[in-house]
Amino acid sequence: MTSRRALRLIASCLVAGVLAAAASTVPVAAEDRLLVLDIARNSLAPAMRTLRVRKDDAVTLEVKADRALVLHIHGLNLELVVGAGASARMSFTARATGRFPVEVHAVGADRRARHHGPPLAFLEVMPK
Repeated sequence: MTSRRALRLIASCLVAGVLAAAASTVPVAAEDRLLVLDIARNSLAPAMRTLRVRKDDAVTLEVKADRALVLHIHGLNLELVVGAGASARMSFTARATGRFPVEVHAVGADRRARHHGPPLAFLEVMPK
């Protein structure tokens, strides 16, 4: 390999390294996220069973249900009461990262009771 080719290769590697380092330090801006959930018979469409947002996103959940229920996001201690055949909205800022189960409770049910069955969905809050 000639010294000229070696210098070009070294320069290319340096440029690629600088670009990669710059790309990894650019902060991702928080977004406004609207998640629409249509709950029928305590179930969601498969595509809506994992809800992904980023840390610090402003999240709005719009929930429609065929029966009265309480939507509960465990770990974040967020609850939304939804009337039968009605829609309800809840907004929050996704501050904690992690994977949080989203469950449905009957209206008036004891929140401390043990849960049976799988969660309705999971809310995944990804780091920036």
